[in-house]
Amino acid sequence: GSDPAKAGLGHCLSTVALFLSVPELLEVRASNREAVQLVMQRRSADAEQLCWAHDVIRTRLWMHRIADVTAGTKDESVFETRLRSLADEALRTRMATEMQDALLQMEEQVRAFQGVVDQRLQDQERSMKHMVEERVQQELETLLRSELMRAQAAMEERVRQRVCVIFRQE
Repeated sequence: GSDPAKAGLGHCLSTVALFLSVPELLEVRASNREAVQLVMQRRSADAEQLCWAHDVIRTRLWMHRIADVTAGTKDESVFETRLRSLADEALRTRMATEMQDALLQMEEQVRAFQGVVDQRLQDQERSMKHMVEERVQQELETLLRSELMRAQAAMEERVRQRVCVIFRQE
């Protein structure tokens, strides 16, 4: 109970037991009953992690024990069906959670991509607007010069005609 060496051993065994298959757990149980008891005892130190580890080990051992007890009986299919349903539901729940996480991550990536695309489109829009404004300004300046030259030519022509009229009258 309160022996520190046993407490440390129990914690190490709990950690190791998480990675053992059911047959390996049964071998440990068969070879050393005290080791399994240490693993199965709940402690307050890492309560949440240890509780989870203990529950996993207990569940594996109970499932194996049920299979042993019901082997060859008509109850075998009942327990097998229920255990499969339990495992299937756990798998379904875990996969639904993973799918939801993947969807959320994908949505975040799409939003980030959309932000980048929007920014690039805005940059292109500003650039295009600037180019169009420059082009319009150049065209206006060209038209203005052309009109000024035409007006100046018309004005010079009128002045020339008046000068001619004045010279003729004199």
